[in-house]
Amino acid sequence: MADTPRTLSQLQSTYLADNTTGDISPQDVRDFLVSVFPYSGTALLDFGAFPGSSDTSIAITGQTNITASSVVEAWLRPTLTEDHTADEHIVESIKLFAGNISAGVGFTIYGVNDSHMNEPVENAPNPGSFSQASAAGIAARFSLPRPGVYGGIGTRIYGSWAVQWRWS
Repeated sequence: MADTPRTLSQLQSTYLADNTTGDISPQDVRDFLVSVFPYSGTALLDFGAFPGSSDTSIAITGQTNITASSVVEAWLRPTLTEDHTADEHIVESIKLFAGNISAGVGFTIYGVNDSHMNEPVENAPNPGSFSQASAAGIAARFSLPRPGVYGGIGTRIYGSWAVQWRWS
């Protein structure tokens, strides 16, 4: 039999009554445990190799008891990864969201760079040395605001970051 999370009122009235008749079964105790202690785990959120990206996500699957109304939380776990120290996990400006819950399957953790800093917008060195066509091509290739100008794109985060999550 599957362990089933129960609401507080179910636990109090039905599953954990005064037990004077010995009606609490081992299954009732297992249901109690999965109701009180949320499901949890860890994952690596990967923003890619340097220079990285401004956002990424990871699908967490295998959560057979999750429902559409489950509450999911996620946060950075300050621990050493291949790319970053525990201290970097503490000071980095990553905002985490959990969503896209699929009942019986899992959910998605989204990571977004929350830094509001942008690279300075500067004129390209010696912009007159580019033809108009090649300047437009360079601007398009690097998503620059206009030919002969670079910067202003915003900061990006790179590498893998340790994430901890739980749901109930």
